[in-house]
Amino acid sequence: MVSCTGGLDTAWRELPVGRCSRPLLRKLPGRSCVALQRLTADLTKSPGRGRAAGQTCRSLLASGASAGLLLCQHCRRGRQAKSGELDLELPEAPGMDEANLVVKADVDGKLAEAKASRRAGVDHLMNQPSGTILGLMSRDGWEVSSVDSSRGLFEVSMPSVSYALPLGTVSIPAPRFVCTVTDSQFADEDYQERLIGDLVLVNGKGILNVDLRFFGKLTVDAAGWTRCYVGRRNDSVQMKCKVQIGMQVPKVPGLTQIMEFFVKRYASESTADCARALSKGADELWQSR
Repeated sequence: MVSCTGGLDTAWRELPVGRCSRPLLRKLPGRSCVALQRLTADLTKSPGRGRAAGQTCRSLLASGASAGLLLCQHCRRGRQAKSGELDLELPEAPGMDEANLVVKADVDGKLAEAKASRRAGVDHLMNQPSGTILGLMSRDGWEVSSVDSSRGLFEVSMPSVSYALPLGTVSIPAPRFVCTVTDSQFADEDYQERLIGDLVLVNGKGILNVDLRFFGKLTVDAAGWTRCYVGRRNDSVQMKCKVQIGMQVPKVPGLTQIMEFFVKRYASESTADCARALSKGADELWQSR
């Protein structure tokens, strides 16, 4: 499977520091080129900004090809979703077209009560900027860093996990994602949505380690994305997710079923972890106001 940091990352590093070359940008693949041209338009008009400007461009795309792809997706969609009929295209993940197994999971809303601050704390949390809300997930092994908060771009790292299953063990080192956040005002009865976050995996090469009892150890490449919906319901934070993960799985009896089970369990537990982290964040923000 193609590494998530492919031709875009290589071509971007070739850009001269201090200026952005439009001919070189045209060599980049498809929609990513459009995103980069938008990012660098002001730099080509102001060459006097010199080395600092070029370094700023490079740091913004530090996550490689997936970051460029997400920048493009972000430019195509509205920054503010106004209703339940959200006109957001699904994320695209490099390498999905090479997968021989695609696992999809819809995780129903996971609720986590803000036990100390209750409704007032959840209200206060939902009134915060999207970057502040996302940053509150930085606990229990999760890390969130800003790539460009004004554009709703972040990088999210999740903790490594290992699952012991009847036929073997599946483990994954810390996965990293580029995340694009869109504000939302969708409401349905007692549910009020605050934001939608699209996460695309950027370090999927050899990320899944499988140790089968009757076969041995395998390494599996993965590509994929997650769309998270964050909101509130009464005194609780709610999160639900759509997940799509593609893998190149060897033809080993039982391995497909193991990987399907792993992805769905990991998605469910990660969603619940996020909701709990945000409910704790609501309490902390309320107490420190």
